[in-house]
Amino acid sequence: MSLARITCLATISILAIGMLTVAAQPSTVYMYPFYVPSRGAWLFIVGIEDGTQYRIYNVSYGGMEKSVFVEGSVKAMETKWYWLKGDAHYLIESSKKVSAGIITSSQKAEDTALYATSVEGGYVGTDFVFLCTRPITQ
Repeated sequence: MSLARITCLATISILAIGMLTVAAQPSTVYMYPFYVPSRGAWLFIVGIEDGTQYRIYNVSYGGMEKSVFVEGSVKAMETKWYWLKGDAHYLIESSKKVSAGIITSSQKAEDTALYATSVEGGYVGTDFVFLCTRPITQ
């Protein structure tokens, strides 16, 4: 075997090992699906940790295709609001856990959705921060 061929094979082997190393690094994505009723709804996203990146996708019927509706970032306890058109499916993908929900004008339980994390970052806990959507009267 010639020296040029041995060098070429060694280079290919090193490149292949490098690609396997990069592909093996885990990437965590948190997913939150929503259905918005025909009247439309407000979506809110609350950050649990600083530096949380997110994307909101409009998902086609059956979930076969998704297109980016908006993307952004939130800090801890920062809230972002978006108006979502009705009778559509949406998906939030985030780099870290978030609290998210939709608010409609309807009082029906099936028209609401909420993913609420505790201040410790889990979905089970003792302290939660909730968003007040109606005026508090005494």
